[in-house]
Amino acid sequence: MTSGFGRLVLLFWLLVSSSGLVLAQCPQGKTAFIWVNGILVKDRSTWESSVDNIKAKFLVAHPTLNPSCIVFDAVYNHSVNWYRDLLQSDYQMALQDVDRYLNDLSLLNTAPKARQSFMAAALGYQKDLLSGDSDMAVLDKAILDWWSQGYRVVLVGHSQGTFYSNAAYNIRLRNADGKGKQLPNSNQLSVVNIATPANNVADGRQMYTTHCNDFIYYAPNNVGGKALPWNVRDSFAACAAASTANFVLNLFSAVGELIKLGYSVPSHLLDTYMADNSNAQKQIYRHLEDSLPDPLCNGDVNCYLKDDFRSADYTGNWLRTGDLPAGKNSSVRQISGILEFYTRGYFVGGGGNGFTVYAPGKFTLRTRRVFTGPFTASF
Repeated sequence: MTSGFGRLVLLFWLLVSSSGLVLAQCPQGKTAFIWVNGILVKDRSTWESSVDNIKAKFLVAHPTLNPSCIVFDAVYNHSVNWYRDLLQSDYQMALQDVDRYLNDLSLLNTAPKARQSFMAAALGYQKDLLSGDSDMAVLDKAILDWWSQGYRVVLVGHSQGTFYSNAAYNIRLRNADGKGKQLPNSNQLSVVNIATPANNVADGRQMYTTHCNDFIYYAPNNVGGKALPWNVRDSFAACAAASTANFVLNLFSAVGELIKLGYSVPSHLLDTYMADNSNAQKQIYRHLEDSLPDPLCNGDVNCYLKDDFRSADYTGNWLRTGDLPAGKNSSVRQISGILEFYTRGYFVGGGGNGFTVYAPGKFTLRTRRVFTGPFTASF
């Protein structure tokens, strides 16, 4: 009896200790990035290997992150052949309007009976979607499973996979089956899309990356849809080929289609987007970084200005989001650990009547921190 009781106490102690260890390792919580592939990925093992490789490179680039607090989960979107994959994509494109309509209804502040009928419609749609697409059912189950283990979830879709990431988010936003969490809440569920043919990012954060040389943003036009515009390029010259091909496409459709097919397919691949030190990779990394848990302030009143991911130089967290004429030469620089807003100004007038005008450009601070109230920052 004593021996058995001792083993029971030891087991209880081990369970408590291991649980405490996890909490100590991940004080701000754990994150599961669920990746969903696009068309023409030949099998599950290929996709899992690709996601494992992305995770390895991401962790190398972010040595301050604790690997035990981050999971990269690969959910496989089965590919039959290119024709059937494209037909499915067209169908998913049309369903974007259904999702938007159901979201609007489910969020209305209406009488209980009206809301009950709205949610019944949403639940019926959800059941049809999950029963008709086993990959969607697997994705939804993955979200619920990671939630049950205490993880926040980030859905990362590539190409057709962005239809899956958006649809899965919308299912959980409506929560018609009552199994989910209160959304929207980026500390619970968020979306990062790559090379997207979709016309939105479901969680409203608009964290997506489409390269100017990737013709995916033209593809929906052929079936009456519209994709989000491109938002990253490696250089001005890098987009010249895309502009030329688009021009030819409009003039000579057959020739333009051949140019589009030959040039844009390599540009559309996830490996191209994740190429080391490319602007697309850097932007995707920023979106993944911004989806990680709020690291909290711990009494540091300046923590909102110092949400650092890689080094002691916090200037990388500021992005110029406006290019006002008076501030086009503005920049942010760090001197002796202090952030300084710097404007060189510009000259107005001529001859002896000219003068220099100093005015700020518009900069935006990127931070993982959740703003729950006002704070003061000075330069």
